[in-house]
Amino acid sequence: APVRCRDALPIFVGTQTPKVTGAIANTISIGQRLTLYGLVDFKRGHKLLNSNDANRCTFGVCEARHFPERYSTEYLAAIARSSITATVLDPWVQDASFVKLREVSASYRIPEQWLSRAGVSTATITVAGRNLATWTDYNGIDPEVRYQGTTPQDQGMVPALTQLVVSLNLGF
Repeated sequence: APVRCRDALPIFVGTQTPKVTGAIANTISIGQRLTLYGLVDFKRGHKLLNSNDANRCTFGVCEARHFPERYSTEYLAAIARSSITATVLDPWVQDASFVKLREVSASYRIPEQWLSRAGVSTATITVAGRNLATWTDYNGIDPEVRYQGTTPQDQGMVPALTQLVVSLNLGF
Protein backbone atom coordinates (compact mmCIF):
# COMPACT_ATOMS: atom_id res chain seq x y z
CA ALA A 1 0.00 0.00 0.00
CA PRO A 2 1.28 3.50 -0.76
CA VAL A 3 2.73 5.45 2.16
CA ARG A 4 2.79 9.23 2.49
CA CYS A 5 6.33 10.62 2.35
CA ARG A 6 6.20 12.00 5.86
CA ASP A 7 5.23 8.54 7.17
CA ALA A 8 7.82 6.58 5.18
CA LEU A 9 10.76 4.96 6.95
CA PRO A 10 14.33 6.00 6.10
CA ILE A 11 15.99 3.88 3.43
CA PHE A 12 19.67 2.91 3.40
CA VAL A 13 21.10 4.19 0.09
CA GLY A 14 24.76 3.27 0.49
CA THR A 15 27.90 3.50 2.53
CA GLN A 16 30.40 6.36 2.66
CA THR A 17 33.22 3.85 3.00
CA PRO A 18 34.66 2.61 -0.30
CA LYS A 19 34.24 -1.13 -0.81
CA VAL A 20 37.25 -1.34 -3.14
CA THR A 21 40.44 0.73 -3.06
CA GLY A 22 43.64 0.31 -4.96
CA ALA A 23 46.58 1.89 -6.66
CA ILE A 24 48.85 1.19 -9.57
CA ALA A 25 52.38 2.59 -9.62
CA ASN A 26 55.24 2.04 -12.00
CA THR A 27 58.82 3.18 -12.36
CA ILE A 28 60.57 3.05 -15.72
CA SER A 29 64.28 3.67 -16.19
CA ILE A 30 65.43 4.93 -19.56
CA GLY A 31 69.16 4.47 -19.94
CA GLN A 32 71.37 5.16 -16.93
CA ARG A 33 70.16 8.64 -16.08
CA LEU A 34 66.40 9.09 -16.60
CA THR A 35 63.68 7.58 -14.37
CA LEU A 36 59.94 8.09 -14.90
CA TYR A 37 57.33 7.36 -12.23
CA GLY A 38 53.54 7.34 -12.21
CA LEU A 39 50.86 6.64 -9.60
CA VAL A 40 47.14 6.17 -10.21
CA ASP A 41 44.73 5.26 -7.41
CA PHE A 42 41.03 4.54 -7.19
CA LYS A 43 38.13 4.03 -4.80
CA ARG A 44 34.82 2.39 -5.71
CA GLY A 45 31.55 1.29 -4.18
CA HIS A 46 30.63 4.23 -1.98
CA LYS A 47 28.22 7.16 -2.04
CA LEU A 48 28.30 10.70 -0.71
CA LEU A 49 25.76 13.40 -0.09
CA ASN A 50 26.45 16.24 -2.53
CA SER A 51 25.40 19.00 -0.17
CA ASN A 52 26.33 21.75 -2.62
CA ASP A 53 23.67 20.59 -5.08
CA ALA A 54 21.20 20.04 -2.23
CA ASN A 55 21.76 23.60 -0.99
CA ARG A 56 21.40 25.03 -4.49
CA CYS A 57 18.09 23.26 -5.01
CA THR A 58 16.84 24.28 -1.58
CA PHE A 59 17.30 27.92 -2.62
CA GLY A 60 15.93 27.32 -6.11
CA VAL A 61 19.16 27.90 -8.03
CA CYS A 62 20.07 24.38 -9.13
CA GLU A 63 20.30 23.50 -12.80
CA ALA A 64 17.23 21.23 -12.68
CA ARG A 65 15.00 24.16 -11.75
CA HIS A 66 16.16 26.17 -14.76
CA PHE A 67 16.45 23.32 -17.28
CA PRO A 68 13.86 20.74 -16.18
CA GLU A 69 13.83 19.14 -19.65
CA ARG A 70 17.27 17.66 -18.88
CA TYR A 71 15.99 15.68 -15.87
CA SER A 72 13.57 12.84 -15.22
CA THR A 73 10.17 13.55 -13.69
CA GLU A 74 11.17 11.31 -10.76
CA TYR A 75 14.20 13.52 -10.04
CA LEU A 76 12.16 16.72 -10.44
CA ALA A 77 9.53 15.41 -7.99
CA ALA A 78 12.25 14.53 -5.48
CA ILE A 79 13.72 18.05 -5.57
CA ALA A 80 10.34 19.80 -5.33
CA ARG A 81 10.21 22.21 -2.41
CA SER A 82 7.76 19.99 -0.54
CA SER A 83 10.21 17.06 -0.79
CA ILE A 84 13.20 19.11 0.29
CA THR A 85 11.46 20.27 3.44
CA ALA A 86 10.57 16.63 4.12
CA THR A 87 14.32 15.85 4.02
CA VAL A 88 14.31 13.68 0.92
CA LEU A 89 18.04 13.47 0.25
CA ASP A 90 18.15 10.67 -2.33
CA PRO A 91 18.63 12.96 -5.37
CA TRP A 92 21.88 14.24 -3.92
CA VAL A 93 23.33 10.97 -2.70
CA GLN A 94 25.69 10.18 -5.54
CA ASP A 95 28.15 7.49 -6.53
CA ALA A 96 31.53 8.78 -5.32
CA SER A 97 33.74 6.28 -7.16
CA PHE A 98 36.81 7.84 -8.74
CA VAL A 99 40.18 7.32 -10.37
CA LYS A 100 42.93 9.88 -9.72
CA LEU A 101 46.26 10.54 -11.35
CA ARG A 102 48.16 11.20 -8.12
CA GLU A 103 51.68 11.68 -9.35
CA VAL A 104 53.88 11.73 -12.42
CA SER A 105 57.57 12.46 -12.08
CA ALA A 106 60.79 12.48 -14.06
CA SER A 107 64.20 12.23 -12.38
CA TYR A 108 67.49 12.89 -14.12
CA ARG A 109 70.87 11.89 -12.64
CA ILE A 110 73.31 14.63 -13.56
CA PRO A 111 76.62 13.38 -15.06
CA GLU A 112 79.36 13.17 -12.41
CA GLN A 113 81.90 15.10 -14.50
CA TRP A 114 79.64 18.16 -14.26
CA LEU A 115 79.66 17.95 -10.45
CA SER A 116 83.30 17.34 -9.53
CA ARG A 117 84.31 21.03 -9.41
CA ALA A 118 81.56 21.74 -6.85
CA GLY A 119 82.65 18.89 -4.55
CA VAL A 120 79.43 16.98 -5.20
CA SER A 121 79.60 13.24 -5.95
CA THR A 122 75.99 12.68 -7.11
CA ALA A 123 73.05 14.90 -8.03
CA THR A 124 69.55 14.08 -9.16
CA ILE A 125 66.93 16.61 -10.22
CA THR A 126 63.27 15.59 -10.08
CA VAL A 127 60.22 17.34 -11.49
CA ALA A 128 56.89 15.98 -10.24
CA GLY A 129 53.24 16.83 -10.70
CA ARG A 130 50.79 15.74 -8.00
CA ASN A 131 46.98 15.54 -7.94
CA LEU A 132 46.85 16.05 -11.67
CA ALA A 133 43.47 14.64 -12.70
CA THR A 134 40.27 13.11 -11.31
CA TRP A 135 37.83 10.97 -13.27
CA THR A 136 34.44 10.59 -11.56
CA ASP A 137 30.70 10.86 -12.09
CA TYR A 138 30.33 12.55 -8.68
CA ASN A 139 28.94 16.02 -9.24
CA GLY A 140 30.31 17.67 -6.08
CA ILE A 141 33.58 19.48 -5.49
CA ASP A 142 35.69 16.33 -5.13
CA PRO A 143 34.69 12.80 -4.10
CA GLU A 144 37.40 12.81 -1.41
CA VAL A 145 36.29 16.09 0.16
CA ARG A 146 33.75 15.66 2.90
CA TYR A 147 33.22 17.39 6.17
CA GLN A 148 33.97 15.12 9.12
CA GLY A 149 31.78 16.96 11.63
CA THR A 150 28.14 16.38 12.48
CA THR A 151 26.71 17.92 9.31
CA PRO A 152 27.72 16.37 5.96
CA GLN A 153 28.62 19.59 4.18
CA ASP A 154 31.26 19.70 1.45
CA GLN A 155 30.70 23.37 0.79
CA GLY A 156 33.75 25.43 1.65
CA MET A 157 36.04 22.40 1.74
CA VAL A 158 39.15 22.51 -0.43
CA PRO A 159 40.23 19.44 -2.42
CA ALA A 160 43.87 18.43 -2.67
CA LEU A 161 45.52 21.07 -4.82
CA THR A 162 47.49 20.32 -7.97
CA GLN A 163 51.18 20.73 -7.21
CA LEU A 164 54.34 21.08 -9.25
CA VAL A 165 57.40 20.08 -7.22
CA VAL A 166 61.04 20.41 -8.22
CA SER A 167 63.72 18.86 -6.03
CA LEU A 168 67.48 18.52 -6.18
CA ASN A 169 69.17 15.72 -4.24
CA LEU A 170 72.91 16.13 -3.70
CA GLY A 171 75.40 13.54 -2.41
CA PHE A 172 78.77 14.61 -1.02
